[in-house]
Amino acid sequence: MLATRAELRKIGVHCGRFFHTSFKICTKRNLVPERFLNLAEITGLANTPKRKLEKKHRRTRLETSKISKKEYIYGISPCLTALEANRRKFYTIYFNDEALNTKSRPQFKRMKDLSTERNIPTKLVSRKRLDDLSGNRPHQNIVMKVGNLSLVPLNYERHSTSVYTDKNRPELWLILQGIQDPMNMGAIIRTALFLGVNKVVSSECDSCALTPAVSKASAGAMETLPVYTTNIKELLKRKREEGYDILGTVGQHFIPQENTSCTIVLSNEMELEKPSLLLLGNEGKGLSTEIQNLCTKFLTIPAKRNNNLGELDSLNVSVATGIILHSLLLNR
Repeated sequence: MLATRAELRKIGVHCGRFFHTSFKICTKRNLVPERFLNLAEITGLANTPKRKLEKKHRRTRLETSKISKKEYIYGISPCLTALEANRRKFYTIYFNDEALNTKSRPQFKRMKDLSTERNIPTKLVSRKRLDDLSGNRPHQNIVMKVGNLSLVPLNYERHSTSVYTDKNRPELWLILQGIQDPMNMGAIIRTALFLGVNKVVSSECDSCALTPAVSKASAGAMETLPVYTTNIKELLKRKREEGYDILGTVGQHFIPQENTSCTIVLSNEMELEKPSLLLLGNEGKGLSTEIQNLCTKFLTIPAKRNNNLGELDSLNVSVATGIILHSLLLNR
């Protein structure tokens, strides 16, 4: 913006009436080149009917423009699970029927049967075409054009009950704050489904979307397990009032800065005695300070080596999730 205004001032030196005369008059006399009129409109210096019309046009265009709600998922497990879960809208299924493993795998027959039952169009295409549709990712000879799968807004009244109901064990929710890597997100969802987490909730603004890459990394678990979203801070406050344990995951050398009354427990020694929320933070920053202050306990994974590991003093977030969830759900 500063550079743009500087250019306009420079032109003003050569054209004395540039700033004292309306752009409309200057344009009629061809005193101002068209590109500088465009710069003037960008900076908001022009005040002409033309600018008002363009502004109205841009606003109308934004209101009427439709963001694409279609995408391409790929891979045998994600595609088959998506068809069986039936949570998406299906447009076209693309097969590479010339590949040797296509006819030998029963999953392909199952997908073709489901597509026939639901009248989903199928196309036999070349491997090159599948590579293009999947963005050169490992598609395993199948790509599907489907509708987007979005995070589900958490409604406290409607979603008060969980997918898994077991009166003999406390509830365990998995809360994700700022998980941004699709591979991590997919692996976490897969682990949560496999080990029987009651609900997965992701933060609103700074988390990874449910993309085809996440679906592939989750081996299709994303297609089955709903992932909710809400304001994490408000959720923790509400659940804490309801008597839930708020378990924040931290590194082994973590020292609380503000919430000093919160104890640090080894994950393999922790036993769930009441409904709990397990919090996992961003890959690089971990849990934010305001979220740490709402925790009732901190969990950490003990390292086998006692010597200084330097840079390797922590685990990948999806790996840490698997270890902690297995410890908690095995002990409860």
